Amino acid sequence: MRFLPYIGTIFLAIMAIGLSWRAVQVISADAPTLQPNNIDISAEATEQNPLSLPSSRPDVYYTAILERPLFEPGRRPFVETSETPATPQQVAAPDPSPEELDEAPNIILLGVMQLSEDPSALLSINNAAPEWHRTGQTLAGWQLTEIENTWIELTRETRRLRVDMYR
Repeated sequence: MRFLPYIGTIFLAIMAIGLSWRAVQVISADAPTLQPNNIDISAEATEQNPLSLPSSRPDVYYTAILERPLFEPGRRPFVETSETPATPQQVAAPDPSPEELDEAPNIILLGVMQLSEDPSALLSINNAAPEWHRTGQTLAGWQLTEIENTWIELTRETRRLRVDMYR
């Protein structure tokens, strides 16, 4: 009775070795033999066909890909237009004055907690220790007006400042 577990273990080990040996034989029998490819990559061959690639696919396959760009929404062949599109005039926004740049504090949004209807944001103002703030609080002269999942909005008079979490 005591030898039964030992016999079972030995039987399982022999079966595992036998199956492994059979798997190695099957894999080695199916392995392809490597043969050297004699591909002509001379200048004459590339001049005759610019798409000559060391491949077994015909050139028609590659020209079809080039005619229908992969990342275009319509995936239609590229057609050159001789017309030049009218470029819209770009109006640059006026540069903020140095006073306005000095007014905006350096606020870093580190996290948002929305456990209730009144969310709070973990903010570091001018590299100070982070603190939790709720909507309606005033921070460095700015009022915290909105807290969302990844951003907050501060207002001061007519100016608005949006601070994103991952910037």
